[in-house]
Amino acid sequence: MEIQAVIWDMDGTLLDTEPCYMEAEGSIVKRCVGGDIAEVTHALLGKTENDSANIVINHFKLPISKEEYLKERYINLMRLLPNAQVLPGVWELVNEFELRGIRQGVATSSPKHLLELKRNAHPDLFNRFQTVVCGDDVKNGKPDPEIFLLTAQNLDVAPENCLVFEDAPAGLIGAKRAGMKAVGILNPHVNKSLYEECIPDALFTSWTEFSLDRLNANISK
Repeated sequence: MEIQAVIWDMDGTLLDTEPCYMEAEGSIVKRCVGGDIAEVTHALLGKTENDSANIVINHFKLPISKEEYLKERYINLMRLLPNAQVLPGVWELVNEFELRGIRQGVATSSPKHLLELKRNAHPDLFNRFQTVVCGDDVKNGKPDPEIFLLTAQNLDVAPENCLVFEDAPAGLIGAKRAGMKAVGILNPHVNKSLYEECIPDALFTSWTEFSLDRLNANISK
């Protein structure tokens, strides 16, 4: 199998945004009921904005509407997300793939208004991608494969020739359902067994550990 395109997830994969989300959502939970957002962090990874809101509100039985929750969350994220940094190893891999002639795109569950906060903070990075598909562009969120298939279509590359980079089990499942190869970066808030159940092609603690040549060799065995 020849890797002709790489599809990146964004939050927790390209950018270290999880601390931003934990603070933005955690402050609402703490203010309303005094709970700890870490109780549901594992369930929020890779989910759409609406699905995440439903999980948090239902789990903690928040005394506010989904609209109120999302409005306060967005206000918090407007302040926090511009400070999110690119994860270690990302720039090196983006440059390597470009030199190898591998097309690159982004498939993120984030809605457009949150995507733009991150894109505006890192224009040099996002300008390197041939397509960026967000949660507003599809009907079904991860683990449905729709967002990965649309990204591959935009890149004009067959799914079997795509490699997905993800941090969420839901994203890894969606990538495999799309018929793609998929590698994951471990999230400390998620039990490793949940990643292993997704049957990824490789798991890493940092993208600095990734080697395309080594992955290709393992896939060919």
